[in-house]
Amino acid sequence: MNLNVVNQVLNALGRRDRIGQLGLGSNGCAGLSLADGTGVYFEWSEPEQALHLYSPLTDQPSATQPSAKPALYRALLGMNCLANGPVIAMHPEQERFYVQMRFAAGELTYRPWIRPSTR
Repeated sequence: MNLNVVNQVLNALGRRDRIGQLGLGSNGCAGLSLADGTGVYFEWSEPEQALHLYSPLTDQPSATQPSAKPALYRALLGMNCLANGPVIAMHPEQERFYVQMRFAAGELTYRPWIRPSTR
């Protein structure tokens, strides 16, 4: 799989969810800001053949400072859903904690969601 194919999948998902022009730049990265200000970032790794999605757990400038700890713990406890593969990591330069999920290239297919019949 290559960057063009990943962009086709992301573009199809973006059309479905009304996110115009969802796709990665030539560097294999992209970011978007949700309505509540939360950042969601995408990064394609050609050598790993994987798409990484990640988002900061807190909006604190440094997760290692004492004032950030309560917000970090609240975020971690509120996410009590890590059974399906997300991991928590710390960005080495920004000192922020992120929740990250990796999708192998073989998992990146787009199947239109069809609403189940209500009959």
